[in-house]
Amino acid sequence: MLHEQLVLFIGSNAMRSAAAVSVMLTIASCMLANELPNVQNKIPRFEDFDRKRKLSGLIPNREELMKRPRVIIGYLSEKDWAITEFLCFMHASWRYVTSLAEPTGYRLDLMVFSDLHWFRDVASLCEPLTLVDVIADEKGEAEADGSEGGSNSKGSVSHLQGGGAVGLVGGRHGGGTGEYPQLRRQGNKSTCWVVPYPPPPESVWQGYPFVASYHFLADPRVAHLLTSNFGYALKTDFDCFVTPTLIQHFPWQLEVGYMHYTPVLETKQRLQRVAAGLGLRHRGHHDIGPTWYGDVATLIAVANASIPLVYHLLDREFGGEPDGSWRRKWAAGEGWPLWSKDMAVMYATDLVLNHLVETFHISQKYDVHGDSQRYTFTLYHIHCQHGDGNFSKFEFFMHKYRDRDITVGLDFNRVRDYSLVLSVATWRQLAAGKIGAQANGSIITKAGKGPVCAENGGGDVRGPDGGGGGDSADAGIAQEGAG
Repeated sequence: MLHEQLVLFIGSNAMRSAAAVSVMLTIASCMLANELPNVQNKIPRFEDFDRKRKLSGLIPNREELMKRPRVIIGYLSEKDWAITEFLCFMHASWRYVTSLAEPTGYRLDLMVFSDLHWFRDVASLCEPLTLVDVIADEKGEAEADGSEGGSNSKGSVSHLQGGGAVGLVGGRHGGGTGEYPQLRRQGNKSTCWVVPYPPPPESVWQGYPFVASYHFLADPRVAHLLTSNFGYALKTDFDCFVTPTLIQHFPWQLEVGYMHYTPVLETKQRLQRVAAGLGLRHRGHHDIGPTWYGDVATLIAVANASIPLVYHLLDREFGGEPDGSWRRKWAAGEGWPLWSKDMAVMYATDLVLNHLVETFHISQKYDVHGDSQRYTFTLYHIHCQHGDGNFSKFEFFMHKYRDRDITVGLDFNRVRDYSLVLSVATWRQLAAGKIGAQANGSIITKAGKGPVCAENGGGDVRGPDGGGGGDSADAGIAQEGAG
């Protein structure tokens, strides 16, 4: 019965069919691409990192932020299998969760920052947004105000690369402004949005894929969009599922997932040596997952502060080619488990949170393995990491569990079965042409291939499941058990 309800829901919910997408969408996507200036060509130097700055980590104005919409954010790469992960994992679970959330009065939007390769496909399911050049707008307003002898009443604070100020918009944390009127609508219906956004520039990142996990958050236009319209945000990869438990969860402090990237002691010791060499404090907290949940401004600040450290680690802490370029062995996981370039985006956040954020919570309720036997009502977020357990994203990409009967013998409240039912039911509807504008075209043709080795923003770790959270030496940092 549950399976039949899910199939009915998945097949009939608000996804648009191919017939609903006009030729104008293709034209619009090209226009939007042309309107997207690359604001991130500047090399992010560690010298831009403000070592004196500190963030509380506590949620400011929590009661006010709880009244605002929340948003799940992530980057969709150009990889052929990335669209399948998005549709069958994140988007499928988001649709299920928000179908339960609407009666509660809580709105939980999904915002996809998409490579142009998949923008048209995602725009057939989600509402497209164009980023507003808020810096140019503010400059024009300031000039106009100055000519009148006044001051800029908008009061926005620029969001600067390298951990610069991420402040209040319109004098309020997470307040509303008029640049995106479509976001400020009546009612509690959650909406999926798609923003065309380029990958990390080759001229800076030399093809390093994992910084895409949060590179878009360093864009002042993105910061303005998010802080202007949302209170809480969940930054995630898209090989993930959210659970209904997230609906009524509003933490008092920044929460991050748990991911075991320090299976050997030497990795922890090296991270602490790097911190000391850079003049950063390190409080000994490791295995910080790629999923972050908290107020929008704090997430943006953490991403901005992390980016210069990612670049520094790649440039200074790993071997290079004779010409000075980086060795591009990302997929091979060079140096895992001791010291891996794949993990540079994780190492950078490790350094930033230990130095910058006074209070945060390392929780095993995020980034939970997709083959876990835990119950979904005890956690918020599932991450399909490396491994051949059941549910396995690699098994899914190989054969889509095509011979698996998902109508019997499963407990939808358990992580492994929740992941299996949502992903397989969605794929079968997609393959039948009942979901998505390109269901009989590029999505099925390309996305059916699957990854040889995942490259979705540093969210996957080659190594054993971490299990315990370790000891917390700082009263401001809580590490949560698996219970």
